[in-house]
Amino acid sequence: MEKLKKHYYDKMTPVERLTAINAGQEFDRLPAVLFIPDLKAKLINCSIRDLYFDKEKIIQAEQAAYDRFGSDAIFLGPNSKGIATAFGTKIDYPLDTLPQITHYPLSSYDDLNQVEAEKVLSCERILFFKEVLKDIGSRASGVVPFYSYLGGTVTVASYLRGIEVLLKDMRKNKEQVQELLQRVLKSQKLIVDSYCEIPGIRFAIADPVASGSLMSPRFFKEFAMPCLIELCHYIKQKSGHGPLLHMCGKMEKVWPEIKELPLDTFSIDNASSMEEAIDFFREEFSITGNVPPVDVMYEGTAEMIDQSVKQCVDASKSNPRKLRLAFGCDMPYLAPVENIDYFMQAVRKHASMESIIKSTKRVDF
Repeated sequence: MEKLKKHYYDKMTPVERLTAINAGQEFDRLPAVLFIPDLKAKLINCSIRDLYFDKEKIIQAEQAAYDRFGSDAIFLGPNSKGIATAFGTKIDYPLDTLPQITHYPLSSYDDLNQVEAEKVLSCERILFFKEVLKDIGSRASGVVPFYSYLGGTVTVASYLRGIEVLLKDMRKNKEQVQELLQRVLKSQKLIVDSYCEIPGIRFAIADPVASGSLMSPRFFKEFAMPCLIELCHYIKQKSGHGPLLHMCGKMEKVWPEIKELPLDTFSIDNASSMEEAIDFFREEFSITGNVPPVDVMYEGTAEMIDQSVKQCVDASKSNPRKLRLAFGCDMPYLAPVENIDYFMQAVRKHASMESIIKSTKRVDF
């Protein structure tokens, strides 16, 4: 992977673009990030498994993705499953399907002492991705923001105990759940400490088990939110940047709590309204989203993708600088790669500064 440079379809690098937008200056187009963790394998004809274990293929895939699409961020890292392996979770990595957990190590809270935060410092998956991120950083720093996926505290805990079991524990074993979460949180902080040795690194958090589809607002506030507050502030302190936070499902009932987090951007599911999110969070941070990954990016046509991107841009008319275009969640592996081309074409068409001024008749944003 060579040193990244400005994409041939754009007038600015992603870092130049983000800097200009945040400073209220002119920009070529709004940022667009691609949540395609496994689909990148298709670009270099490798297996999905290679993108978890083969450093050279990971780097080749990132280079191919940037060269073809010119997205505004690179996302890599151990994520929740990788962190969970430090504490005994067993994961099967098939060649061309998504990884599956085959063993949850925490069958009883009597075994809680095996969740020792310091184990992440010698964990193979954590060390592997640190080396990959060092390499990516040397090529992307100053040109393209690069992020390490850090997982979510509740989700990592669920990969130790089992999702359904952990959710039941929140009713019956609250103190033990809180102790488990604190141990996982400490391990995440140690990873932040270690990865912050890489100049320019940023962090992304996704906590799908804490989503509105699985967890009530009451339990989110009781269990997930305290961890998010502590982890986000820690990331901001150590890296100088607030994290990207992605939450699946409808989260509007806890938006007031999320509003208090020191985020760089909040990535929303396509189940939520972009217009409402931009209006609600406009004074705090940007909103990333939220083209439907299945109905549009997997099953849709070029025309549908074009219209969905335009709808997102139109929904941000109250403050276009607060929009980062993306999908509402990860794009399915079986989706056509060409649909990403159509997405980026629509971004360059509808999200250019010239197009936004023309459509909104505003020059003061």
